[in-house]
Amino acid sequence: MNVQDPDRTSFRRVLPLLAPVALAGLAATLASLASLALDPPPASTWAALAAVFAAGVLVEASPIRLRGLPAGRVALSAVFFIGAAVMFGTAEATVVALAVRVTIDVAQRHPALRLLYNGPVYALSAGAAGGVASQLEGDSVPRLVAAVAAATAAYYVVNVVLVTAAIARVEQRAFVPLIAAIARATLFPFAIMASGALMLVVLWERSPLLALALVGPLLAVALYERSMQATLVATQLALTDGLTGLGNHRHFHERLQSELDSAARTGAPLAVCLLDVDGLKRVNDKRGHVVGDQLLELAASTLRLGGEAARVGGDEFALLLPGTPEAAALETATAVLDRIAALDAIGGEQLRLSCGLALFPTAPRHDLYRAADEALYASKREGLCRAHVYRPDGPRPLGASAAA
Repeated sequence: MNVQDPDRTSFRRVLPLLAPVALAGLAATLASLASLALDPPPASTWAALAAVFAAGVLVEASPIRLRGLPAGRVALSAVFFIGAAVMFGTAEATVVALAVRVTIDVAQRHPALRLLYNGPVYALSAGAAGGVASQLEGDSVPRLVAAVAAATAAYYVVNVVLVTAAIARVEQRAFVPLIAAIARATLFPFAIMASGALMLVVLWERSPLLALALVGPLLAVALYERSMQATLVATQLALTDGLTGLGNHRHFHERLQSELDSAARTGAPLAVCLLDVDGLKRVNDKRGHVVGDQLLELAASTLRLGGEAARVGGDEFALLLPGTPEAAALETATAVLDRIAALDAIGGEQLRLSCGLALFPTAPRHDLYRAADEALYASKREGLCRAHVYRPDGPRPLGASAAA
């Protein structure tokens, strides 16, 4: 896990953290290089480290996305850094981890902050893994498992704490809830990487060539994740309105049917609120579609505060309020209209909405959307900026319904 691209303001915020981390990473790297120079490993170890470096670069270049992870992505290359820490030692793991991260940042032309911060973070994380693993050396299987588990834990703690600290400063977020969110998103992937590191060590003892075969499965995981991410993005685009970012007509009706099934099963109420932008055609004709689109975007940003919102037509929006009784639904609709009325004008045009509300089971499930639409048009007929609630004997003004 590493820090993503910052802007200039973010760079200034992270400077107080950057300096000590960079210096600590540089000191750890220089100490590791001095140790390797004073006690050079055999040529076979250098060849092994070169192979681990190459494998690490391949995997680091293909990180996977994790939903809910503020850092964005996590790379599976930690498998090779932890493995190097257990197999070769602290100095070797530190140098390899730094070299891999710096190579990626330079090759991909990342900003200076990423180069100056992520490399030291990797070096310190791998160094911590090597230091812990060195205390658990031994030939027995339990000691090997313990060494890999402890090295992974050390790598994980240092990496997550340092990356979280940087993100907290860049985004001006509280550290404790942020690290809790990152831990929830990354704990399981790192547990899997611990298993991969153990496999790497065991295979390496058998044959280095067999160990390097782990690159294939790790890359396959990354490529599969990218394919799934592309599929997810395509699905989201198919269900999202391009202008407002809200759910589209299709998405809303899928959610409506799902919530109706749940309401029919549990007996909970379900409210549908349809809202229409008053005079949008006139605005488009008089002011142009740019102002009209701005009004639609403003409406969408306001409706997000009311419930699960969607754009179901050119000038029409919908709010889905599952488990909401009539009084609460009316309160939500009133709050939405009040917020809209308080907004500033855009391009000389004031945003105004008319509203229609229908509830299940007052309206039958197969007619719920039509009932809300009937109430909406009753609002339109009686004047703009009004709201009506559906009744089987005819829509009634929202205020009268609220008092009934």
